[in-house]
Amino acid sequence: MSNYRLHITVTGEWVKRFNEQGYQLCFASGVKTGEKTNFNVIAATHAIANNITVQWSDNCSIAASQDSFEHGMILNASTDVTDIQAGQSYTLPENWTNGVVNQDSASPPGGFKFINKTNGAGAIVYRRVGGKPSPIYFSSYAPLPPGTEDLTPVSKVKVWFSRDVQPGTMISHFDSEAMEVDLSGRTQIELGYDGRWSQKVNVNLLRGLTKTPRIDGSLASSSISAEEDIANMLQVSQGPAVPLTPGPAPSHQIDLIIRTHGLKPGLKTVPMSLFTYEGLGHRVDTIAETLIDAGVASGDIGGVLQQPGSDWICRMLAAFRVGATYLPLLIRPLRILLSLETTGAAAIDISSIQQYILSSSQENSAQPQGITPINFTVVSTGVPKGTKIKHSNLVARNEGFSKQYDISTSKSFNMLQQSVFSFDFPINQTLIALYTDGYSCIVLPEHRDDPFEITRTMLRGNINYTSGMPSEYEMWF
Repeated sequence: MSNYRLHITVTGEWVKRFNEQGYQLCFASGVKTGEKTNFNVIAATHAIANNITVQWSDNCSIAASQDSFEHGMILNASTDVTDIQAGQSYTLPENWTNGVVNQDSASPPGGFKFINKTNGAGAIVYRRVGGKPSPIYFSSYAPLPPGTEDLTPVSKVKVWFSRDVQPGTMISHFDSEAMEVDLSGRTQIELGYDGRWSQKVNVNLLRGLTKTPRIDGSLASSSISAEEDIANMLQVSQGPAVPLTPGPAPSHQIDLIIRTHGLKPGLKTVPMSLFTYEGLGHRVDTIAETLIDAGVASGDIGGVLQQPGSDWICRMLAAFRVGATYLPLLIRPLRILLSLETTGAAAIDISSIQQYILSSSQENSAQPQGITPINFTVVSTGVPKGTKIKHSNLVARNEGFSKQYDISTSKSFNMLQQSVFSFDFPINQTLIALYTDGYSCIVLPEHRDDPFEITRTMLRGNINYTSGMPSEYEMWF
C-alpha cells in the first residue's frame, strides 16, 4: 500500500485571520460511485498554522450505519470496522450482525462492493489518515434498501477551510473554496494559500526564476516540478528492468523458423489467402532480388506503400534481408512527399514482379546495429519527425514483450494485425507471430474500420494474441 503526504503553506496574515475567526483546515478523500467522485465526509481537521501536513495511506476498511445522510451531522457506525481490499465485497446481514468480507469477482475495478441485506443501511468507507482509520465516505442516499453499491476509493483529495466541524461530519457542500488535488502517479504534493489556493508547480517556477535572476533568463530554463518530484516521476515511469539476451537480427530468427517450420501457416488474410513459412521465404527472396537488381544496397532507405496485406509484410522483411532501412508510408500524398524528401528514400515500383523467382535464397545482410524501420510521427507543424530504430532495438522490444506477457516460443501465437502499417505496432504484431512459429492474421483493407468485422476475423482466424490502442479495445468489446 502507498503512503501519501500533503503539505500546505499558509501565509502569516491568513494564519492569524483564520485562527481569530475559529477556522480549521478540513481534509476529504474521494470515493467513486458510478460515474461520480464523492467528497461527502470530513476525514480530518487541522488547526491553522504556517505549515500543515496531512498524511494518509491506501489501507481501507468498511462498516455499516443506520444513519440517514444529512449535511452537518456526525456519522455513527452501527457495526465494527472491518479491513477490505480491492476485489472484495462486504455483506451486511439482515440481522445487523457484523458484515463479512469475501473475494468478489463482480466488484468494480480497483474497488469493492457493499451488499446490503437489511431494510435500511449505508456504507461507511475508511482510510488511514494520520495513522488511524478515518471515515471518508457515507452512502449519499442512506439509508439504502436491500441491494448493492460499488465503491472505489480514488487518488483525489480536497482541502478547504471551515468552522465548527470535526472529523466524521457529513457534508453535501463546502463552506469555502475547496482545492482538489489528484495524486495519480505521485505520493506527495505541496500547496500554498495566501487568500487563494496555489499548487507547488507555480511555486517551483517562481523559485527557479528567482534562484539565479537574469534579465535575459528564459522561462524554459526553470522547471515547474521540484527535483524530488522529477526523481519520483522518473522512478514511477520506468518498467521492470529486464536483462536482455543479445541475439541475431529479427530476419535471421525468421529465417530459422522458415527452415524448420516451412509448411506451417505464417501469414493469413481471412478468408482470402494463406502463406506458409516456405511460401513466405520464397516471396521475400523474390522481392529482395528485385530490390538488389534495382540497385538497393545495405543502408539505403526503401519506402513501402500499398494496400494492407501479406505483401506489405513480405516487402518489409525483404528490406530487412538486403540490409536496407524500411520506411512505411502513410497513404496521404503530402505525407508521402515529406517523408521521402526528409529521408531521401528511393521510390521503386515492384508491383508487377512475379510471385516467385526460382533462384537461390538471397543472402541475409541484416546486422544488429543496422537501421531497420524509420517511424514518422504525426505532428501539428506538418514537418515529419522520424525515429530510427535498429534491428537490436526490435530484438530488445520483442524480448521485453515476451517476458512481460509470458510469451514462450513453446507456444505458437496467432496474432491479429489490424494497426496502420505506418505505425510501429504492425512490426510487433508480425514479429511476435513469426518468432513463435505462429501466424500473423491480417485484417482486410475494407474491414479495418469495422469493429464487427475485426472481431469476426479474430474468431475465424483463431486469434490468441492482440495488441492495440485502448480506443480499439473499447470498440471491439
